Amino acid sequence: MLVTELLNMPEGKTLEFKRDLSSIKPILKAIVAFANTAGGSLILGVDDDKNITGIGDPLAAEEKLTSLIADHIAPALLPTIKILTIENKTILWLEVPYLATMGPFYLKQEGIEKGTMIRLGSSSRLATPEMIQELQRNRRAQSFDAAPCLQASYDDLDHALIKETFANVGQTLSKSKLKTLKY
Repeated sequence: MLVTELLNMPEGKTLEFKRDLSSIKPILKAIVAFANTAGGSLILGVDDDKNITGIGDPLAAEEKLTSLIADHIAPALLPTIKILTIENKTILWLEVPYLATMGPFYLKQEGIEKGTMIRLGSSSRLATPEMIQELQRNRRAQSFDAAPCLQASYDDLDHALIKETFANVGQTLSKSKLKTLKY
């Protein structure tokens, strides 16, 4: 997608506009939220009304932004940053990928419990403990229904269903075979 197309879109789940780097924390929260939710674009040098204000010293702003990301976000996040000129004004376009298998991403200073952000509509919100667990399962490439139930015993299993499932693939059920099934 072209940046000119983004400038015609409203802020939302994958798009945020910021006038400048004067307010650091909301920018970092948006970056973390994009990485944890669906990826997204942060455009610096554009105000909330989509007026292109530009960035005074784009190279210094880009260096400051990369330092902020490296110093304040964990695990390491490597977004793409482009310096572009539109209407004779320079803007920064930061593209944050969605990296499910690397997260959850969080603000180092806040820690994982209070620094993990997600994107909800056009706002960055604190992730709940359940959301953080889901992000951690994504990192392990493990779905919720494949997670072990540590409180369950052998007697809690539906033996009739398991026998039927094994029979459908030409296998017989035994306790030793159950123990070798991934968990």
